Amino acid sequence: MVDRQSHWQSVYTSKHEVEVSWFQETPAPSLDLLALTGATRHAAIIDIGGGASRLAGIDQAAYMIVPRRGRRPGEHMIIGTFAADGPPHCSGLPVIRYDAEGLAKTLGFRFGLLDRRLHRHVTPWETEQAFQFCTFRYFP
Repeated sequence: MVDRQSHWQSVYTSKHEVEVSWFQETPAPSLDLLALTGATRHAAIIDIGGGASRLAGIDQAAYMIVPRRGRRPGEHMIIGTFAADGPPHCSGLPVIRYDAEGLAKTLGFRFGLLDRRLHRHVTPWETEQAFQFCTFRYFP
């Protein structure tokens, strides 16, 4: 089994940010969905697993624990993940792919699905990868 921490450390130390498949100069899908929620420049935003994210300058089970802790009614959560028809690997490691319904089921009934968008991301080397972006609202 690959030591994931060492793997990702190697990826981030051996490649410049524009040399990874997920690089986006402007994270348009995320910014569009933040606007949908009414978030302002002063909103509290947590970017989990975002790598060298341009939004806010672990493993899968931990990703699902964080959203369930300390939630207040009406808060929003935006999740971008590999779509059901997305790539089966990322930087050589297998990924888990979701459609909107599968992601909603994983989160549980307290998170209402408000918006779903498929995004076809073009990598720096001109290949296409499918991502699923979903916006949820927390209901206690």
